[in-house]
Amino acid sequence: MDILIPGRVLSKDLLTSESFDCYDAFGHGIFQRRLLVLCTLAAFLTNAHGYALKLISKDVEYWCKQPATSNISEVAWRNAVVPEGTYGRSSRCYLYELPEDPNNTEAIPCQEWEYGDERERMSIVSEWNLVCERRLLKAAITAVHNAGASFFPFAAGPIADSIGRMPVLLTAIALFTVSTVIGCLHTSFVIYTTIKFFASGSVSVVGCLTVVSLFEVTTHENRPLHILFSITLGIILSDLWYVAFVPFELGWKLKQAIFLLPTALSPLYLCIVDESPRWLVATDQMESAEAVMLAAAEDNHFLYEHTASVIHKLKNEIARNAQRLPAIDEDMLVGCSIQRRAFVMCLSYFSVMFTAFIATYTPMNLNDYWVYPMSFAINLIACTIMCLLITKITMLALMTVWFSLLGTLQCLSSIAGGLELTIMTEALIVVSKALYFSGGVLCFVYVLELFPTAVRGTAACWLYACGRLGAVAAFIAVALQQIGRRDVAFAFAGLLLFTSIIAQRALPRATTVECAKEEAKRRYDMSHRSMEHMKRSLDSRVQYSTRSKASHETSRLSMTPRARHLSVSQYGD
Repeated sequence: MDILIPGRVLSKDLLTSESFDCYDAFGHGIFQRRLLVLCTLAAFLTNAHGYALKLISKDVEYWCKQPATSNISEVAWRNAVVPEGTYGRSSRCYLYELPEDPNNTEAIPCQEWEYGDERERMSIVSEWNLVCERRLLKAAITAVHNAGASFFPFAAGPIADSIGRMPVLLTAIALFTVSTVIGCLHTSFVIYTTIKFFASGSVSVVGCLTVVSLFEVTTHENRPLHILFSITLGIILSDLWYVAFVPFELGWKLKQAIFLLPTALSPLYLCIVDESPRWLVATDQMESAEAVMLAAAEDNHFLYEHTASVIHKLKNEIARNAQRLPAIDEDMLVGCSIQRRAFVMCLSYFSVMFTAFIATYTPMNLNDYWVYPMSFAINLIACTIMCLLITKITMLALMTVWFSLLGTLQCLSSIAGGLELTIMTEALIVVSKALYFSGGVLCFVYVLELFPTAVRGTAACWLYACGRLGAVAAFIAVALQQIGRRDVAFAFAGLLLFTSIIAQRALPRATTVECAKEEAKRRYDMSHRSMEHMKRSLDSRVQYSTRSKASHETSRLSMTPRARHLSVSQYGD
C-alpha cells in the first residue's frame, strides 16, 4: 500500500535500484532467456484459463423435459405442446401447465430440460442446466473468474514489494496448480465456481510477477521489446491452442483437463526463478543481490570483475543516498506524483479491457472459421508494427496513437450499430478485439518503466486488477444488448478511451529509462563526434607534417647544386 502514502514512498531509496543497467552488471544471455520463456508460458496460461470456460460452455440445443407421466410422443411434445415463443419459434423455457389439455393455455417455467444428441451433452450448459433463467449462472462463473483475477493481484502486489517477488510467485504457482487440478476433477457447480476464483486469481499473480521479474533483469535496451514479444507470443499461442481444441467433441472434464495440461510446466519456476536483484538492491539486501548477480554473470559467461565493480558502485551509491533521502527522490518525481501516475494508468487499462470485453460480450453472426484467422492476422500485424515503433518513439506517444485508433473504432462501431449496419459493426468488432491485445500489453510495459522498483510490483498488479474490473463492468453490454442499444456500449467505450488520452497528458513525456537511453545516446554521439574531430585533427596534422617535410626536402635538394656551384666558383677565383 506504499504507493498510496507519499511519505512512505519517499522514505525509500528509489534511485539506486534504477542507477545501473543489467548489461553492465551481469550481461545478457541465458539468464534472461530462461525468464523470457517463463514469461511466455505465464501469458499463455493466463489467457488459456480465460478460454477454458468458453471452451466447455458452448450453447446446446434444448427444450422443456417431457414429464414421466405424459403419454404423448416426443415429436408431438416438441411441436405442439410447447408454447410459441418470439419470431414463431417454440419456447424452450416455458410449457403448458396441463400439456394434455388442448384448452389449457396457462404457461409455466420449465423445471427440467432435455438436450440434443450425445455430442451436445459435452458442455457444462447441459451438465448444470445453464439455460433460460439459469443462464445467469454461466455469467456468474465469468464474473467470479474476473473477480478472482482482480482480488488476488490487488493483494499480491504490495506483498511482493515488501517481502520479494519470489515468495509470492512460488506461493501463487502452488495455489494455481492445486486449484487447476481440483477444477478438472470436480463436477459440482459450487465447487467449480469457487475453484475458478482461486485459479484465475493465482494465475493472474503468476503472470504479473513473472513479467515484473523479467523486466527487472533485462537490459535497458531490450526491456520494452522483450516484454512485448513474450506476452504477445504467449497470447497468440493460447489463441491457436484454443482454436485447435474447438472442433474436438470430448467430455467437458476431459476436454478441460487436456486443454489446461500445460499447467504441468509450472514446476519449471522452482528450478529457474531467482529473486530479482534489482528489488534486492532497492531493499538494501546487498549480500543477496551480490549472490544473484554473480550467479547470473556465471550463466551469461560475464566477467566477474565487471560484476564486482558494479556491486561496489551500488554499495557506495546506497551509502551516499542514505544521507540525502527524501530530497533526491522528490527530484525523481518532479512534475508527476506516483499516485497520479497510478490513477492515470489504471484508468487507461480499465478502458482498454472494458473495450475488449464489450466486443467479447457482443454476439455476432460471423463464422468463427474465418473470424479467428482474420483476428489472428490483424493481431500479428499490429504487434509487428508496435515492435518496430516501440524502439523508435516514446511509449507515451505510441500509447496515444493506439488509444486514438481504438477510440475511433469504437465510435465507428457505435454509428454502425445505431444504423443497424450489422456486417460493418461485426467487422469493426473483430478489428477492435485484435488490437486490444497489443494495446493492453503496451500499457503494461509502460507501467513497468514508469514506476521505480520499490513500488513496481504494486503498480503492475493493481493495473491488471483494474483491467479485470473493466471486464466485469463490460457486462453492461449484455444489458444494453437486451434492449437493442449495443451502440450505447460502444459509444461509452470510445468515451473512456478518449478520456484516457486526455488523462495521459499528465504523464511524463519520457520514462526514466527512456531518458537514460537518450542520455546514453547523446553521450555516445558526443563521444563519436569528438573522436571524429580528433581523427580529422590528427589526419590534418599528419598531412601538414608530411607536406612540410616534403617541402623541406625539396628545398634542400634544390639548394645543393647551387651551393656546389658557389663552392667551385670560390675555389676557382
